[in-house]
Amino acid sequence: MDQFLNTITKNIFVKNNFQMIKVSKTTLVLITGFIWTTIGLMLIGKATNLIEILSTNQLVISCVLGIILSFVKVHFVFNKTTKHNISRIMNLKHRRVSIFAFHTFKFYILILFMIGFGILLRNLDFVPKYVIFPIYIGVGIGMLYSSLKYFIFWQAVSVK
Repeated sequence: MDQFLNTITKNIFVKNNFQMIKVSKTTLVLITGFIWTTIGLMLIGKATNLIEILSTNQLVISCVLGIILSFVKVHFVFNKTTKHNISRIMNLKHRRVSIFAFHTFKFYILILFMIGFGILLRNLDFVPKYVIFPIYIGVGIGMLYSSLKYFIFWQAVSVK
């Protein structure tokens, strides 16, 4: 069984290296924008599932904190990340690139950590939902807003 799994893994991940699906760099920027939009909407959706659990005061305070967090995330993290990511994609060597090249391997590890941390927070009973709500709202709105940079760049390049 181990030999079979190693062969499958080698053929799929090493031999093909996911290069079978290639797109232009501008298309990859567009796909990245859609991914950021989807994740932002997903996080906002997860936050809205918590609304009925929160009192009115908790909801108002959590919304304000979430909006503040979104401004902070956009200003200090996402602006830099989107600019760097667009630049990195456009500077890739080949004209057509793997559809999975929208982030570096290091960033994929960070994404897995963030997903795991979100699951952990959501499942820890001692973490109040009014603490989780602004995180989901803040990061979700921040990603949604920052995804616009990918679309704006794509549109500017596509018009030429």
